[in-house]
Amino acid sequence: MSILVPMIVPKVYKIITINNWRNFITSGNNKCYGFDNDIKDGFIHLSTEKQLPLVLKKFTNQASVYKLSIDLNESKGVKWEYHKGDIYPHIYGYISLIENITDIEEILLF
Repeated sequence: MSILVPMIVPKVYKIITINNWRNFITSGNNKCYGFDNDIKDGFIHLSTEKQLPLVLKKFTNQASVYKLSIDLNESKGVKWEYHKGDIYPHIYGYISLIENITDIEEILLF
């Protein structure tokens, strides 16, 4: 079940492994259709600031990850969907390196 995008769009993020980021930027492709679970599920998983701690727990086997800040105003195919008691932003399409990613931050996990 999806809902309409909120009137005030919160900052949203894509958490990716260092290897996935390297593969993306060295591919020469400006469009990213996601990784691993994104490809399996058919959409790009994103999260709000509030949801980040729960999402980061899925990366316990990584020393660090990248947090990509995503501009939803420039994104197509955005749906907000219920999952496990919360509403998560998803992109049914791709993230553009030039149009959608506004900031990149490395997060040390241990």
